[in-house]
Parts: sequence; structure tokens; C-alpha cells
Amino acid sequence: MNRFERLLLGASSLAVGVSGGVYGWMKYLLRTDDPYAVVNHPLQPIFLKVHILSAPVLVFALGLVFSRHVVERFQAGLPRGRRSGLVTWAAIVPMIASGYLVQTTTGAGWLKALIALHLVAGGLYWVGFLAHRVTASNGKETEAPTLGVAPPLSSAGSKSLSVEIQDRSGTVPARPSSGAMDRRASSTKAI
Repeated sequence: MNRFERLLLGASSLAVGVSGGVYGWMKYLLRTDDPYAVVNHPLQPIFLKVHILSAPVLVFALGLVFSRHVVERFQAGLPRGRRSGLVTWAAIVPMIASGYLVQTTTGAGWLKALIALHLVAGGLYWVGFLAHRVTASNGKETEAPTLGVAPPLSSAGSKSLSVEIQDRSGTVPARPSSGAMDRRASSTKAI
């Protein structure tokens, strides 16, 4: 994961988490003295808008990180941070789905269930995300190799490779000289 992806994921997670937490606190825990008030705090609609507008950025960042970080590390078999990463990713689908459904559901029972699911999944995402940041950064492990690019061979690896290309007589077949390769290339162009 490069610096841009890490920054985008961290900033969007922070924006969504803080705005959602503050909005939830204002909506469900604050009480106003005015019986005709529509909101419990004057800034409540602003935090809701920040939460709703920053959520698609987080979804984009999660997709970017999934394709360039999660898949590569899983296929490479790197164990560091796997548990916390799995907790985080297990919470993402219900968090996103319930977040969108909360905005479109009108039934009171379904709405309460979706809000509870969204709060639990969002909390699990934050616990997993923070745990992953701590566990993944504690080791000396470097970034996962990019798929499709072979790591450089060590001197021991190159010896075993030369043994694999030996023919049955035990000698390594001679490579054609660069001049022979140039003649082959020019003869194929003429055809």
C-alpha cells in the first residue's frame, strides 16, 4: 500500500468515524429543552452531511486497498495482521449495506434494526482498523511483493537455478552469442 492509499484510507476512515460518532451522540444521547425542535443540536445536520458525503470516499479507498493490498498479501501468504484485517473486512459489508439502507428504509422496526447493525458494524470496523494499524506496523516485515514480479534470486538461488537448466550430460547448454541473435532477428524481418 503506497502513501496515497494509506492517507486516503486513514483520512476517510477518520472523517466517517468522527462525523458518525458525533452525529450519533447528538441524535441519540443529547436532549433539547425545546419540545418543537427537529434536531437536538444546531450542528447535527452538518455532521450528518459530512458523514454521508465522506462515506463514498471511504468505500472507494476500501476498494483500492482491497485490490492492491489485501489480495496481494493474502496470495503471498503473509500472516502479519491477518486476524485484525479479517475482523475489519468482516465488518465492512454490513457497515456499508446498513449505511445505505438506513437512508432508504421507512419502516420503524427495520430502521431500528439497521441503525443497530450500522452502529455495531461501524464499531467493529474501527476496532479492527486500529488493531490492524498496530499489529501490521509492529513487525520488521517489508511490503508484500507486487504480484507478477519475481523477487531477485540470491546467490544460493542462482546456483539451484543453474542446476535446473543443465541437460542430462551435466553441462549447461551454451547460449547463442548476441551476434547470432541479431542475425536471427534480421532474417525474420526479411521474411
